[in-house]
Amino acid sequence: MFTSFNSVELITVSSLEEQTKLRNLLTHGGVEHMVSVKDPHQTSGFFPVPDPETMMTQSMAYTFYVHKKQLQQAVSLLEQEGFI
Repeated sequence: MFTSFNSVELITVSSLEEQTKLRNLLTHGGVEHMVSVKDPHQTSGFFPVPDPETMMTQSMAYTFYVHKKQLQQAVSLLEQEGFI
């Protein structure tokens, strides 16, 4: 279970393709993760959720979170694949 106490922000990407690659990388690397999707052009609100059409046609902010105990493992995977 992810909470603010046991998770940390790993990286934010802006395309659906990057998000997919990163999800696959972390999953295959055995890193538990969670993704938050936000429309950077939308005003903030209580859980603003972009609709599927907007997610497919505009850049979004895909923020990945991992458990603190898996942070180094996740960073190593990102470095190996050139994300950072």
